[in-house]
Parts: sequence; C-alpha cells; structure tokens
Amino acid sequence: MIYSPKPFDSDRVTPEILELAKTNLRKYFIFGLTERFQESIEIFSEFFRWENVTYVRANVNPDRIAKEELPAATLDILAEHSYFDIKLYRYAKQLFEQQREQLSPDKQKIRFWWEDIRENLQYSQDKLLKIKTDLERLK
Repeated sequence: MIYSPKPFDSDRVTPEILELAKTNLRKYFIFGLTERFQESIEIFSEFFRWENVTYVRANVNPDRIAKEELPAATLDILAEHSYFDIKLYRYAKQLFEQQREQLSPDKQKIRFWWEDIRENLQYSQDKLLKIKTDLERLK
C-alpha cells in the first residue's frame, strides 16, 4: 500500500507519489501476490536459488467475508479511499506476470507437470469415491 499519514487521507497521495511507488516496485523489489502464492514461491525460489521449498498454510481465516458478499456501497467507499492503492496493485499484477514469464523453462515445465499431477490426483480421487459409493450401494 502507499503510505498515507492518516486513515482515508487520500488527498495526501498524489499521482507523483504513485509513479514513485511504481518506479520503486519495478527497480528495487521482487515480490509475490497472496492470491498467487504458489507462483510467488516459485519466483522467490528461482530468484534466491532456494531448493526444496515447503510451506504450511497457517493463520487462514475460515470466516473471512468474500468481496462478493460486501455491499456495493461498502466497495464504493473502499475504492474511493484506496484509489492509488488499487492503481499500484494493478501495476504490481502486471509486473508479477513479467516476473513469472522470466522463470526458467525448467521451472515452468515443473509447474505444468505438477499441475497435471494435481489434476490426475483429483480425477483419481473422484473415481475412487464413485467406486466406493457404488460398492456401498451394492451391499
């Protein structure tokens, strides 16, 4: 987020500050996106030459309200007061795509291979569940 000294003080953030934030993000940082966590880890692993990275999901709020569940008026207020943050986030998403495209071909192959394994595993689990259901019905 772009720093603002007071809550909802969007008047202090200017287009010039937004451009400076974009420049800093582009020049000085490697970053990830929460909603693309696995890809972010892959980018970090490639950049920092990490090997065998594992992680555990923790501190996930199961009661979090989905954006789609918020009233439109609330979303409008948030958008109004986060105008520059939203612009910076959209720019960060573009940069993230560029970072992702720079993954080595081997890393991309591994990711596609892993996605295939996950899809096949889900298919197998679905088949086993159907077989189990059919067997229980035959009893």
